Amino acid sequence: MPYFIRNQHGLNVDGFLVDFRKNLSDNDPCKTYLRMRDLKKVYIVIDPNIASVVMGDANSSLMDRVFGKLDESGNKILSYGSMTMIAKMVREGYMSLAATNIISAKYAFELSEEELKAAFPNFQEDDLVLRSKLATLRFRPNAQQMFSALPQIFTQRMVSGEAIEDTADILGKEIDVTKVRSFATKILGQQKLTPDDVATLTDDERMVLVQYLSLYNLMKTNMQQYQQVVANMMQQSILGNSQLMLFKLN
Repeated sequence: MPYFIRNQHGLNVDGFLVDFRKNLSDNDPCKTYLRMRDLKKVYIVIDPNIASVVMGDANSSLMDRVFGKLDESGNKILSYGSMTMIAKMVREGYMSLAATNIISAKYAFELSEEELKAAFPNFQEDDLVLRSKLATLRFRPNAQQMFSALPQIFTQRMVSGEAIEDTADILGKEIDVTKVRSFATKILGQQKLTPDDVATLTDDERMVLVQYLSLYNLMKTNMQQYQQVVANMMQQSILGNSQLMLFKLN
């Protein structure tokens, strides 16, 4: 938001479906990137609730523009829409996910193809189709089937410490991930912290650290309760009214 406040002359609103669609009309991510760069575009902010107006046969043309035109199986891309082109641009390094409070969107754009296949072994969709669907999970007919894999992904990232950043994103908090992970490692290793150490943490970092440690301890002591808490976190993140996906051109 500070970027847009300082650079209001470069702000375009409500032109996502029109302007971005024009820029990707030849299905070439490199050309799309160059066009946007020439127009001095830096960020794209998407409210995925736009998907609520395109689901269903009556809006098939609009849905094609938002997500992409798919074959009869719904698994392969015939022509790119906004979400599938963004997924392609992220995968090929032209764009990156800068921030989101939607955990399924975070995983959609940040997990590798191998990680996605491991999490969703029974899905036949093209990689980009799966990412697009996962990013807009709340509007998908098979949402529950896809949702069931998210707590498993989160738990794997709990062990590696990556869930610290996931927790911060879900809570909408800004943190120094490396610093918070260092504190978590020390606490879990039963190292003593001084008041001066704790004073270096911001309020956001303390909140995320406490939440992560609580989840970690619960995972070790009561797996059933842990799974219920994580599932509730995932659900609140995906079904929340205030949602965004912020992308940055690289």
